[in-house]
Amino acid sequence: MSPTPIRNIPVNNDLPINSIHVISQHWGLILALLAFIIWNALLIFAHLKKNTGFQYTDLELTALAMGGWPLPALLFSFIILFLSAFIPAGFILVIAAVIILSSGWFAVRAVWGKHFSMGACACFDLSLVRISPSGLCGKSAHAALL
Repeated sequence: MSPTPIRNIPVNNDLPINSIHVISQHWGLILALLAFIIWNALLIFAHLKKNTGFQYTDLELTALAMGGWPLPALLFSFIILFLSAFIPAGFILVIAAVIILSSGWFAVRAVWGKHFSMGACACFDLSLVRISPSGLCGKSAHAALL
């Protein structure tokens, strides 16, 4: 007996419409989850960048950070769950915001803060930080980098 071929494969023709409908209803939750994933990936990226130095490229470290983001999320969730047994929900929201903002700030400072503390001038171009070797600031430093 030979297997019979599948002739009528069910196709969800409403998938794009359903996706847009779900995004329009839950955009706040989706953005919150994406922000949480990006924050956790930033923490892992900063840790890897600081501890491995220039052994890996930023693209490799980003790939590793995107794979490792659940670890800080799990630890953060345990801390919030533990605190919720003792502290009211309003204070937990404030504590969570302080933890997220301060850890994100320390992660950014740990990776890119040394460029600013060495006296080099930083030029911002499309969210990429470029350091001017000449120490000039403003348009002349930006033109020297291009």
